[in-house]
Amino acid sequence: MAEVVNMRRNNNKHRTKTADWSKDKKFKHYWNLRMKHLKRALQGVGNLSNKSVYAYTEDEKKKTLQMVREWKKEFVDDKWSRKHSNKSSQRDINLYQETFKK
Repeated sequence: MAEVVNMRRNNNKHRTKTADWSKDKKFKHYWNLRMKHLKRALQGVGNLSNKSVYAYTEDEKKKTLQMVREWKKEFVDDKWSRKHSNKSSQRDINLYQETFKK
């Protein structure tokens, strides 16, 4: 970690190691990283279905799957088909509390 901080301090022109990379090289690099993170995150959401570890209602299950579908549409499908707007549902909130307000 210290190496990264020192690299950034010593090289003010370039903020990242990918600054001088071609667009296709950056795409391949970040594709690999982000697909691994996505797989891990989806596995984590899938693990929530384990009834021997977690208790959830049918409503919580339906809303969880609905949110995954909505976010897939908003953050993947729409962007890849160029239909997206600049709005983002990234908010600093407790998603569970917002979703399951009582």
